[in-house]
Amino acid sequence: MGCTGRAPVALAQIDDPESRPAGMPDGQLKLLRTSMEAIDAGRPATVQASVDGWMAAAMAGPGATISAIMVLSALVASTRPSPWPMAICCGAVPA
Repeated sequence: MGCTGRAPVALAQIDDPESRPAGMPDGQLKLLRTSMEAIDAGRPATVQASVDGWMAAAMAGPGATISAIMVLSALVASTRPSPWPMAICCGAVPA
């Protein structure tokens, strides 16, 4: 949902144990929550935490890499127009 412009709905789903994705590890839930907050509010520290988290997660294998691409693409789309798209791709968000 967060990748389709509905980050607040995604946050509510993540926060509700009954509706969140079953079997998702706590670390992934935390990263997904941070990412939805970044997409929703665009605070530099939250955006940077999301970028850093997904860049690290992508090293785990192809599934995590695909998730990283999807979430980071949504993050780039949510920050336009701004200098962040290039910064996100390079791994450094402007303060």
